[in-house]
Amino acid sequence: MAWDDKANPQSGIMVYFDRTDNTVKAEKWVSGVFDSEIFDVADVYNAEAYIEAHFKDTSGDGTYELRVYYDDVFVATVNVSDVEIVGNTNHGGFGFSDGGFREDDDNYATNKGTDYDRFLAGDC
Repeated sequence: MAWDDKANPQSGIMVYFDRTDNTVKAEKWVSGVFDSEIFDVADVYNAEAYIEAHFKDTSGDGTYELRVYYDDVFVATVNVSDVEIVGNTNHGGFGFSDGGFREDDDNYATNKGTDYDRFLAGDC
């Protein structure tokens, strides 16, 4: 989410479930290079589950809050202030098998609540 470009995404956040070690992970990518793992939280894989990520400027100072839920259960909250990421508006799945950005493939705006912009991501 929060990718800078659809055709050639270089900076943004990747949130996914890693089945190799049963963890929900979030990673920052800046200028096309892996920057850091934001969090890595153990969980139990569920084929019917989805990842829900909220990303919004909650402070007014350019620091965005990333909140992540897996299978409707809260996982983590972290702040992101990288100028290359905050304010980016391209949200969508990123497939390793097809090697590209998949806009609106498994992502849906829910329009629920007013506190966060919500996007639901399937098992990408």
